Amino acid sequence: MASKGNINLSRNKLILSALSIQLSLDSNQFSSDVVENDIKSMYNILKSSKNERPTENNDQMTKWIAFAESFPTESSACFEVLKGLNEDLVLKSVLLGNGLKPSEADVIVFSVIHSSVIELSKSDKEKLPHLMRWIDYIQSKVDLGNVFKKILHEKTPFEPHLHLQGTKAADKVEVESGAKKVAESPKVADKPEAEVKTKKSEDPKAKKSDNAVNVFQKIIL
Repeated sequence: MASKGNINLSRNKLILSALSIQLSLDSNQFSSDVVENDIKSMYNILKSSKNERPTENNDQMTKWIAFAESFPTESSACFEVLKGLNEDLVLKSVLLGNGLKPSEADVIVFSVIHSSVIELSKSDKEKLPHLMRWIDYIQSKVDLGNVFKKILHEKTPFEPHLHLQGTKAADKVEVESGAKKVAESPKVADKPEAEVKTKKSEDPKAKKSDNAVNVFQKIIL
């Protein structure tokens, strides 16, 4: 069984390679003892080589470096930590910042958890949907193919919500029913002309007028 020191050394080598890609650096320019530092010190060495500021004033970056340094080496404890990371990623595309561009924090955390995630069973991966989405995204945005074996992610096919389908079906029935009622409703314009004339002749006012004419004719005669 590998000691914790050896595991951390192997992790740091992977982090060095991955960060060098992210920062457009040549990892061979650094001495071999760089990986013997903790992750924060190693990261600051790489940043300093580009004349960039270290992490002291970046609370979020410090947070994720601390996460990487404390990530358990025992496989039995890894899954619980991954579940917590999965919850952190519910509303995030990347770990650091509000955009879509992977940061150094994403690369560091990815490097640390890669060996644990790739060994997960399919059922365990399905319990970490947000983490797997993030991993798939980082793999597609950062060219780490020469450092890490790709973690396969089986995406869930999109299925329309059933309640939406039911609503559409109900709307269709209602429209068809309305159209049927309109088609069956009687139209005054379609009534026969004779029927209209008959109704006019039955008008009480018309009858009263006819009676008055008859009386007048009798008086004259």
